[in-house]
Amino acid sequence: MSSQSPSSQPVPPFNGVLNEQCQLLLSGIAALLLLESAAAITLVWAYWFTPLAHQPLLIWLGVIAVIQVARLLVLPYCRRRLDAQETMPFCRRMLSGLALSTPLLLGLAGYLFNPLETLFSPQMLGAQLVCACLGLGLSVMALAAYSSHFPTVFLYLVMLLGPAVTRLAETQQHHPFSLVVLMSLLGLFFLVAARRINRTGHQAMMLQASNRSLIDYLNRARSDAEALNEKLAQEIYERKEARQRLQETNERLESMVQERTQALGETNTALAATSERLELALEASNIGLWDWMLDTGRNYHTNFDRLLGYDSAYFKNFFGDLETLVHPDDLTRIRRAMVSHFKGEDSRYHAVYRLRHADGSWRWIEDEGRVVSRSRDGRATRMIGTRRDITDDRQAQEQQRLAATVFENAPEGIFILDQEFRFLAVNARFEQITGYSESLVIGRRILEEEQTQPNRDTYLSITTALQESGFWEGEISERRRNGEIFPEWLQMSAVRDEQKRVIRYVGMMSDLTTRKETEQQLQFLSNYDRLTGLANRTQFREHLHKSLTLARLNREKVALLMIDLDRFKPINESLGHEIGDRLLKALSLIHI
Repeated sequence: MSSQSPSSQPVPPFNGVLNEQCQLLLSGIAALLLLESAAAITLVWAYWFTPLAHQPLLIWLGVIAVIQVARLLVLPYCRRRLDAQETMPFCRRMLSGLALSTPLLLGLAGYLFNPLETLFSPQMLGAQLVCACLGLGLSVMALAAYSSHFPTVFLYLVMLLGPAVTRLAETQQHHPFSLVVLMSLLGLFFLVAARRINRTGHQAMMLQASNRSLIDYLNRARSDAEALNEKLAQEIYERKEARQRLQETNERLESMVQERTQALGETNTALAATSERLELALEASNIGLWDWMLDTGRNYHTNFDRLLGYDSAYFKNFFGDLETLVHPDDLTRIRRAMVSHFKGEDSRYHAVYRLRHADGSWRWIEDEGRVVSRSRDGRATRMIGTRRDITDDRQAQEQQRLAATVFENAPEGIFILDQEFRFLAVNARFEQITGYSESLVIGRRILEEEQTQPNRDTYLSITTALQESGFWEGEISERRRNGEIFPEWLQMSAVRDEQKRVIRYVGMMSDLTTRKETEQQLQFLSNYDRLTGLANRTQFREHLHKSLTLARLNREKVALLMIDLDRFKPINESLGHEIGDRLLKALSLIHI
């Protein structure tokens, strides 16, 4: 244990005196800033009512105001430096400069505002007396405020009184010696007073700094002594506590050794059980585990005999036999995936490829693994992963893709409903037939759609039939999104799970519009003439037979009128078949 002596860090007396000087200069500047501002305003007011022009007064007052504002902005910075104990000769020079920034301007007022020809004139005498009083008053205040730094107070008095003394000397061109003596005595008086005040203040500051340093020394010594006593007491207490803790630690250590021994035995038992469960899980899940030591080439495999049909001894050099077992088109993909993982481009190694089974067939295999150990130079030394057969998954995916292709490209509109008859999916042909996109019908019940409202009873019977028998088909009339009504052939079936519960409904719809139009056109052509639109012989015979039958049953008579066109052939041959057709159409419009 060691402690630093309190006398090793005494406060230097010079720093204490310098700090006191800066504090006194700062307070003096703050006090004289107000007095100088008031003196400038008073001086302008005194000369305002004299024959002197106003413009020089305002310019002089403006310069004084700018300097005072600048001093106000700089003073807070100096105060922060002093409060932070950053006192340096530079700080004292800065404060001295702030103190000397205005006396020359104030002194120049006594020279510039009092031209030689106006000295002691009745009109200027009052203002000149005010100027003299303000100068002497500021000189006395400067003696009190800046006496802590003799160069500052000396320069302040010279800059403040020098211009006025120069102006007075110009009035005594014939007897200047007497004025010089008088001013010299006055200046000497001020300098002696300033020097005396400076020495007294300096001695007081030295004494105060010494006392403060002594007080700091005593406070540090007392603090060090108290800290030393507390440290000794703390060490005694800590030794007792350490002895007691050591004894308790020994007891706990013995107990912990026993507990750790028991826990280690339980952990070994649990580890063995976990290893057994892992092996059983790998066997049950049909997943193979591989461990590859890249630096030695040794590898370990499990469950691969069941996956690929090879004997377990065949896999001792499995990674060296990749070229013979892996499909030639997939070998490059495996190498690229491994290299990408070894370089750190991928966080895990993942590859899907085809591997030749012992029976000669190709099986789809998925590898997943990562590097678990690297050498000092960053090279992979150990890699662990799993391998599983995904052939059935690939086939299921192919079936799903095939079903999706058939669903999307079927010529009929196909839709899938849930147990509540809500739309789950529709194909593109459904959107073409109905005009409703998938986003407009998904999640909506079929009975909630506007186009099904006219056939609500029909759809209720369809849902009932589906719930009872699981199948319905028939022709119904539907409405497209644009309002057009069209015939359709609808076929719906229920999809059930292993427990025979309905999980989905699948519907197929065909647009019969073109078929109906074709049937109507064939019906028209078989009974009516294409050119005139009049009934043909077949239709005539049917109507004649019907009329004769009804007349025979009702004992009525039937009249038959036959109209022939004379000289139609010359018109057709001379004017052409087009004119003949037009004549026939015009005659067909005549109603008898």
